[in-house]
Amino acid sequence: GNGDGAPAGPRVNVGMLGVDWEVHEGAYRIATILRGAAWDSDAISPLGMPGVDVSEGDYVLAVNGLALSTDEDPYAAFQGMASKEVVLTVSTKPRMDEEAREVIVKTMGSESTLRTRAWIEKNRKYVSDMTDGRVGYIYVPDTGLNGQNNLFRQFYGQSLKDALIIDERW
Repeated sequence: GNGDGAPAGPRVNVGMLGVDWEVHEGAYRIATILRGAAWDSDAISPLGMPGVDVSEGDYVLAVNGLALSTDEDPYAAFQGMASKEVVLTVSTKPRMDEEAREVIVKTMGSESTLRTRAWIEKNRKYVSDMTDGRVGYIYVPDTGLNGQNNLFRQFYGQSLKDALIIDERW
């Protein structure tokens, strides 16, 4: 991992979609589309962008017209495509048929910010669920400018809570 509990993604120059993959019925399926909090306008998966017709549970059958094989890591199809537009062939079924559709998305070069924000949001939701919404959760990665920016970005959305948990690493 990268030391903060968030899982690490691949480290080569591949285009990423900001998703967790799973193999289901012999095809790659999107298990999770990563999302930060509602106020995280800069932490959105390419598949979470407005107008992108892809949902969790959809299968990705091809990338730029080349079939995606479960014999390979799904990232193999995105080699050298970081921050580039790709055409995904997606479907609610694990096979190519008339229901399969093409969607154009711009990949990410890195998922680290998105994965960290999704991890923070998972923790925030857990704290909220366990306290009937009375306690907020804020993650501060460090005490420098980055940490202060993170603190303020998360604080205003939760400032009316009865209490806040401030999770400061290191």
